[in-house]
Amino acid sequence: MRAYRLFLILLAVAFLAPAYVLADQPASLSIEAMEQLVSKTPEEGGYRLYDSRAESKFVAGHLPWAASLPYEMMEDELEKLPRDLSTPLIFYCDGKSCDLSGKAAKLAIEEGFTDVSIFTGGFPGWKEAGHSPWVEALYIESLIDDPRLAGVVIDSRSPVKYMAGTIPGAVNIPLNFFEELKGILPIDKRVELIFFCGGYKCDLSHKSAAAARALGYKNTFIYAEGWPGWKERSSRAFIMMNPKITVDALVHEAAPKFKGEIRKAEFQRILDKKPPDVLIVDVRPPEEYEAGHIEGAVNISDVELEDHVDMLKSYSSVILYCNAGNLASVAYFELEFLGIEGGYYNGIVNFNPDGSVTLE
Repeated sequence: MRAYRLFLILLAVAFLAPAYVLADQPASLSIEAMEQLVSKTPEEGGYRLYDSRAESKFVAGHLPWAASLPYEMMEDELEKLPRDLSTPLIFYCDGKSCDLSGKAAKLAIEEGFTDVSIFTGGFPGWKEAGHSPWVEALYIESLIDDPRLAGVVIDSRSPVKYMAGTIPGAVNIPLNFFEELKGILPIDKRVELIFFCGGYKCDLSHKSAAAARALGYKNTFIYAEGWPGWKERSSRAFIMMNPKITVDALVHEAAPKFKGEIRKAEFQRILDKKPPDVLIVDVRPPEEYEAGHIEGAVNISDVELEDHVDMLKSYSSVILYCNAGNLASVAYFELEFLGIEGGYYNGIVNFNPDGSVTLE
């Protein structure tokens, strides 16, 4: 009888032991899970994504929304991890042959974190899946400084935005004119192409990078901070000066606006008073308009303006807007081409979760 009881105890241990071991092991995430994860910011999704490679590798290319936390330095920088031990943590490095992310994940578990995963595909897996990694401003500065490094920085914004200021050496290939200007791209499709636009809320660079990949370019990257981040972080902001605008004027709130651009205060006044002779036009894709738009605005893309000429001409003013002003500035010149006077376009419009709208 005692022998039978001992057998049952050993049998229970045999079944329970693997479960106990697995509870202490990080989960493995697929590429599909990673794509879904980074479709939201860490703040929106409540997660933290860490690159366990050396910081130099992180600067030259990393997954969207990732933070640099090299495994070699992790024990000394545990304060970078969130205080809430239930926060989902995801680690990655250089693919299946790299064990840095596994070591980092185990260290996080030892520290008490209860939801720890590894993206085993890592940086190579992200690229192989057809995605464009993000780069940091420091890497672009290295391209500018070292002529031995081959790379092309591409400004995906409208020409008027490009002329207002861009990264030194960047070429302007607006998304709307990508097909016409694709001949500017290098013949060698292995050359790194780094796309940027108006910051995190601007998707022109992502769409341009996808268009370049469709042409066969193997190494496309995104500088997600874009022009706003470059101006803030780099002392090498390259301004293409309008001769009518002085350097002193550029740093003041009352600086003259570029052709067609409406000032923030003026746009806000119109939104508050809602004058009947002013038409507000949202030039974003229909799905973005449906997700949130300025009250009373109509949805007409830049390529559809020609179909609504008579209606547009019936208003004394037409104000075009999008998220970052890039699509709107292109649409403004389409208005000019169509002979519609009294057209303007905005700066940045933020659509808040509560349905409100703020201007920048």
